[in-house]
Amino acid sequence: MSICKECSESIDTTTRWCTPCNANHFEENFPMWTSDSPEMDKFIRETQITAKRQETVIEWVSPSKFTRHKKVEFSKNNIAYWEDGYLLAWNAEKNEWDRKGGQWVKLVSHYCEKYLTSHFLKSERDFSETNPLERLVYGMTRDPETNDYAVIERLEEECPLCKREWMSPRWCRGCYSDHFESEFNNWTSGNTHIDIFIRETQTIAEFPEQVLEWIPESHLTELTQIGQGGYGTVFKAYWNKGRIYKRDFIANKWKRSKPIWVALKNIEEEEEGSTAAFLKEAKAMNKCIKTDMYFLDFYGISRHPVTKKYLIVMRYVEEGDLRKYLFSNFANNSWINRINRLWGLATDLRTLHLSDLVHKDLHSGNVLFGNDRRSFIADFGLACRDGQSQENDAKGVLPYVAPEVLCRKPYTKAADVYSFGIIMWEFTSYQPPFCTRAYDIDLALEIHAGLRPPVIKGTPECYIRLMKQCWDSNPANRPTAHSLADTLEKWYQILSEKYESKYFTYDEDIRNQFNCAEQERQRNPFSIKPVKSHPLAILTSRLLPTVLLPTVIEERTITEGYQTLQYEFTVDETNINEDADHN
Repeated sequence: MSICKECSESIDTTTRWCTPCNANHFEENFPMWTSDSPEMDKFIRETQITAKRQETVIEWVSPSKFTRHKKVEFSKNNIAYWEDGYLLAWNAEKNEWDRKGGQWVKLVSHYCEKYLTSHFLKSERDFSETNPLERLVYGMTRDPETNDYAVIERLEEECPLCKREWMSPRWCRGCYSDHFESEFNNWTSGNTHIDIFIRETQTIAEFPEQVLEWIPESHLTELTQIGQGGYGTVFKAYWNKGRIYKRDFIANKWKRSKPIWVALKNIEEEEEGSTAAFLKEAKAMNKCIKTDMYFLDFYGISRHPVTKKYLIVMRYVEEGDLRKYLFSNFANNSWINRINRLWGLATDLRTLHLSDLVHKDLHSGNVLFGNDRRSFIADFGLACRDGQSQENDAKGVLPYVAPEVLCRKPYTKAADVYSFGIIMWEFTSYQPPFCTRAYDIDLALEIHAGLRPPVIKGTPECYIRLMKQCWDSNPANRPTAHSLADTLEKWYQILSEKYESKYFTYDEDIRNQFNCAEQERQRNPFSIKPVKSHPLAILTSRLLPTVLLPTVIEERTITEGYQTLQYEFTVDETNINEDADHN
């Protein structure tokens, strides 16, 4: 053992790192920097004060510390010269950190969302604890051109095997593509179109998150059905292999994560033996992951051991859909938690729209909540390109469907935003919209005429305004998904304990509105009362009644759909704001 020069306590001879003393030095510097994200600041500071060696320290580095930026060809990333270099050790004589000195690094901006970036950084920090010589990440900064968050990575200019430039961390597209191709003959899904799709993802992937696999039935155990909707069935299973994350060149095999629980979904096809609908949904999910690698994890494709139907294998999201989440978190669902969850959903909606897709079926059953505070949009069976839906293709859950869609107008991104507004209302009411009524042609006509769910007493005015903008009858007046994500992010930042930002204007009125609403929530929590839902208030997607203006009824019946278990409860009627209008 060695002795720390500052406190005279014993320290590890190999690392020569004194955690208590170095934690004090980091803490003294906390007021001198911020990432403008309270959650990211908290995570970075925790890595610094708990670090047991310098390789696990993550820093926030000012963009001004980087010069001579170069764009990486065929990539969104930059190469930059870091004038100071990464941190080495505390110099007691100079009373400052010794650093490596000038070095070239890569600034990777794929990890665009703040709280999702922290998830990535944590995994890298954990990796560096056990593999210090393979350390990849030094910290975080902002891309000087886009102002997006960027991960500061060690620059490995070329793959040691093929000598081609690295495009992504620990992932050589050239070498890995060759390895995947060499294994094509070792597996088949039994369907040519599915095989081609999987192989394509493997040969063009820039990140492990973009790789799909054929997962044999034998690798999935404890298969249990957990849900059923109008267009498919969902199962839960244990994947005993885990997903690929890199290649072990010495052992000549793929390295995998630990075994994980996964969700599996089959798709009901219009024609027996067809895989058209299945591939449509799978390709929509894959397209979104190419836009944002932290979209809902999509691992691969498998087959049900009994029915032999193909299954999409994706992340199992622990807290379930909105109905289950609200029921389980009723007592502690603070306003900041609601805003954080909605921000995650708006981010996914933005990713979907950036991928030139519209969801077409956004409702409480198709938004999922993880126990790591992440939120996801799911179920892309009806997704299509913006404005390309057919006039007779009105499907979904009636109260979430935009009025123009009920009139047989094409489904657009603005229609998704309308659905998002109804979900915002559900976060305040804890009940499905219009659940005591039949979801029939009469309700469709009233929605088109301007009927909206009643505003709940105690909802902040800024929240009400945004919600009403989302469900405005005129699609042109609705915000974009990008605007929604920005607004909800700003609100989350303002509501966080420490708000310091050059990128958002601080709004004391916004903070006061939510603080007052939170105080009211704690003083007078909603009372939950069982309610008997109308038998035709079916919260699963199916063919909808459509209307031709002014009042011509095109359909008076609703095609039967699957009924799923709902958590049925409502709020005390005194919580309804009687003075609020429906528009």
